[in-house]
Amino acid sequence: MSKTYPAIAVSWHRLPPYAAHLISAGIKAIDVPVHIVASKPPNLVSEVEKIIDQPIYWINSDDDCSWSSLGLEVPKIFFQSGWLSSAFKKLGIEVKQAGGKIVCFSDNSWKNTPRQWIGLLGFRVKYLKRFDAAWVPGKAGINLMEFYGMPRDKIYQGMYGSSPEVFKPGISLEKRPKKFIFVGQLIERKGISTLLNAFEEFRTSFPEWKLHIIGGGPLELPTDDPNIQSEGFSTPHRVAEAMRDSRFLILPSLEDHWGLVVHEGACSGCGIIVSDSVGAGLDLVTTENGYIFKTNSVESLTQALVAAASRNVPQLQLAYENSLSLANQFGTHTWPEIFKAIIHDLGGNQTVDVTATTDARKPVAFKCQVNEK
Repeated sequence: MSKTYPAIAVSWHRLPPYAAHLISAGIKAIDVPVHIVASKPPNLVSEVEKIIDQPIYWINSDDDCSWSSLGLEVPKIFFQSGWLSSAFKKLGIEVKQAGGKIVCFSDNSWKNTPRQWIGLLGFRVKYLKRFDAAWVPGKAGINLMEFYGMPRDKIYQGMYGSSPEVFKPGISLEKRPKKFIFVGQLIERKGISTLLNAFEEFRTSFPEWKLHIIGGGPLELPTDDPNIQSEGFSTPHRVAEAMRDSRFLILPSLEDHWGLVVHEGACSGCGIIVSDSVGAGLDLVTTENGYIFKTNSVESLTQALVAAASRNVPQLQLAYENSLSLANQFGTHTWPEIFKAIIHDLGGNQTVDVTATTDARKPVAFKCQVNEK
């Protein structure tokens, strides 16, 4: 008798809409059921459930949890986010004990800090043998996982990305208002004070330019400045609309492992300005489409703002085209192919019937089924 059963599972801590879009695209690309185990995001839960369009096994990250308590078979391949949390950790241990494979989702990036050097030993002792592969956002994540001892051929990039159905290009930059946009939490780590001080310096020479800030948090923003428009937390669709109405996205973070908002801006055709502490800068910023400035430097960011505002029409057109081209490396159109390639490379054909190429950058077509007599 032939029986198809769930061989694949994906976990995600505080599952957000962008990850739901990625996972949903992966599910649609294969023929085997994929079970989603996640803790709830702080908001937009109903939107996440609508995007996934199948039952989600919601758990508390700190609770005791097992596959049997969820009413599921232990998966053969487990794509594991939240692996530092007790519930997800226990699910992963069960998979390894049953002879399954685990793919580590890791969004951290190489920064060459004392903390990472200290963490090197801990990762190699506690986690390296537990993971059979790692899926990271981009180049900075690859650098970190190699440093931690993961073989290069077991590291895949493209873990993060936005949906082109939400974040669309919009009109060319020279036709947009003279406006910068920041999207993120209003906290010190996001470099808000650096941004506000640099913008104040910048507009002494460019008084017609505006700054649009979207996000919530404890930091207060100027309320009497007509050049600074602010709004609180907004839905992805509202953010996408605002990005299509802006020329350059700014992410001045003091630390950001990757920065999904950078990809959202690139998908929207924005030019990109980021600090050198933003991991996505290695993947999504070139001299053609933007600037990487020195972290926490008002002077360096001011220079980047001036350079961006001084671009002529051909330079703006080049920035627009380059951002869209770089954005194509990530998102819902590439995630399913990497998803399938990882399954193949981990020996998916030993537990499911798989026909696939091993290049994660190329299309992979396969069918998964287990035969039981």
